[in-house]
Amino acid sequence: MSNSAILKGIFYSFIFLTLFPSLIFSQVNITQITNTEYQQTNPAIWDSIIVYQDGRNSTAIPFHLQDMIRSYNLNTQKDTTVYFLPYHQTFPDIWNNKVVWMERDNIYMFDILGNSEKTICEASGKQSFPKIEVNYIVWQDERTSTSNPGIYMYDLSTENEILIADNFTAKQEKDRKSVV
Repeated sequence: MSNSAILKGIFYSFIFLTLFPSLIFSQVNITQITNTEYQQTNPAIWDSIIVYQDGRNSTAIPFHLQDMIRSYNLNTQKDTTVYFLPYHQTFPDIWNNKVVWMERDNIYMFDILGNSEKTICEASGKQSFPKIEVNYIVWQDERTSTSNPGIYMYDLSTENEILIADNFTAKQEKDRKSVV
């Protein structure tokens, strides 16, 4: 197929979507999961459960944020607080019935079915942006360097923390070789 045929296809698709958007988007269902006046950010979804960062407990005092992690079940239409302590909880992720988040520069997990919270990592430095899948939790970790963070993983089945990528050590090795 020639480039001109591809460009014509893109052009006609654009014209069609511009003139007839209702034909494409009329079947889209929009579900509002919260109606608070506060900010909701960082959503994640697994199956029928959405988790998100919710600001309804934040205060107007600078540096005194108290966002919490909430969940919304699309099947039951129930909105609940996953786990709340008076600290700033951010960057939630979910897999199956386990929710992970960052709080006070550490990584935590809550098992919805077991109704239990678990500390995943409280190392020195900042741990952030956790993700969970099956039995593995990964996150960005600044315990060795803030300018070159590494990646760590926690295996829930063995309860072991594993260093995946240590960019600080790799940078030191590169700098050492460039000096020699």
